[in-house]
Amino acid sequence: NVVSEESLKAFLESDECQLTSYMIPWRMIVMDEFPLTVNGKIDRTALSAMSKDVLDSGGANVEYVAPMTDYERRVCSAWQDILGTDKKIGMNDNFFGLGGHSLLAMKLAVALGCDVGQIMSNPTVSALVSELEHNAGSAALMDGLITSLPESSELTRHEQRMLFI
Repeated sequence: NVVSEESLKAFLESDECQLTSYMIPWRMIVMDEFPLTVNGKIDRTALSAMSKDVLDSGGANVEYVAPMTDYERRVCSAWQDILGTDKKIGMNDNFFGLGGHSLLAMKLAVALGCDVGQIMSNPTVSALVSELEHNAGSAALMDGLITSLPESSELTRHEQRMLFI
């Protein structure tokens, strides 16, 4: 049985679907048939190339909104570096929709100096930037308290936070 793309999307958006949001795929690729090797097995190399092409051209259904501030441009640039893409990252792009995952989210958190949870719960650039700007005051307060601790220059910022807790 083949399910049409429209009926699958309708099911995932309906009340019948009991999946939590992180279990629902962000992007689905509908294929008529899988690429096969000469031996009749699934050609994983061809599948990988196809998915990379789809991700690189991804966001076609997301309207591109250019970053306006320096901080927004910095976040978009970090996303490009971490995701390893040449695609222009816009304010409405979704980290996971562009091929991001939890390990890349950890790299991004280190690059931006934020928590992984902030990236996971705010997967678009605009949501992440507003979250980080909203918490900027408390982060500045925490940084001030951390610098008043005894000499801890050998510790990373995250280790210093653990001392604070």
